[in-house]
Amino acid sequence: MSKTKKIKSVVIVILLLVICLFLREIITGRISSVDDFRNLIYNYGPIGFMVLIGIQALQSVLPVLPGVLGFAAGSICFGIIPGFLCNYAGIIFGSMIAFFLARRYGKPLVLELFSEEMHDKWMAKFQNEEKVEKIMFWLIVLPFFPDDFLCYLAGLLSISAKRFLTILLVGKPLCLLAYSIFFGFI
Repeated sequence: MSKTKKIKSVVIVILLLVICLFLREIITGRISSVDDFRNLIYNYGPIGFMVLIGIQALQSVLPVLPGVLGFAAGSICFGIIPGFLCNYAGIIFGSMIAFFLARRYGKPLVLELFSEEMHDKWMAKFQNEEKVEKIMFWLIVLPFFPDDFLCYLAGLLSISAKRFLTILLVGKPLCLLAYSIFFGFI
C-alpha cells in the first residue's frame, strides 16, 4: 500500500471515529437539535474554529470527503459569515499546500491521488499557455468542478504560486459564500 493510500486510510478512520462520537452524543440525547450541536462546538471556543479550518485544509490536500460537508458544518455551527471565513481560510491554505506538493513531487503524486484519465483530460484543457490563468480562474470561480484536483494540477502547470494564490483569493469567495448562505438557512 502506498504512503498516500495509508494516509487516506488514517484520515478516513479518524473521520469515522468523529462520526461515531457524534452519533453517540445523538443517541444519548446530548445532541437532539442543531442548537445542541452548535452549543457543543461553541464549548470548544477558538479550537472549534481552528478544527474547521484544519478539516477544510486537510480535505483540500487529501480529498477524501467533499468540501461541501465543511461548508455545512461551518454555517450550522458558527453562522454564515464566521463559517464562511473559516472555510475560506482552510480552503486557501489547503489549496496552496496541494499546489506546492504537486510542484515539488510532480505528476507521480498527482497520479497517486487521482486517475491518469482525469489528469490527461484536464491537462488537455490547459494546452494553450496564454489561457492557463483565465481557464483556471473560471474553473475555480464556478461550482461543481474538481477544485482539489485543480489545485494539484495548477502545481504542474506554468502558473506561478503568486498568480495561483491571487486566483484563489479572488475566485473562491463567491462560490464559498453561496454555499455558506445556502447551508446557513437550513
